Amino acid sequence: MFKYKIMKILFVLSFLAFWFVGYGQIIDFNDVNFKNALFNSKCVDIDGNGVGDADADLNNDGEIDLSEALKANILYLHARGISSLSGIENFKI
Repeated sequence: MFKYKIMKILFVLSFLAFWFVGYGQIIDFNDVNFKNALFNSKCVDIDGNGVGDADADLNNDGEIDLSEALKANILYLHARGISSLSGIENFKI
């Protein structure tokens, strides 16, 4: 019985560890212009109506994490002087 309880606890802890892997991972952006556009413009269409609703830092913590990137339906980033889109692969668009 004791062995079963330990295995059950290990299973639950393993499940929780894998669940938290995608949550809170901060995305790195190589291009300063790309990062500035994500932080300083209404470039994220959250509700799918074709209009930018918010900047990409939805929780205003000064970083863009994976959970925020996955909430974006469309990004509007034209005429921003962006030379590298490194980091865009984390968005679901």
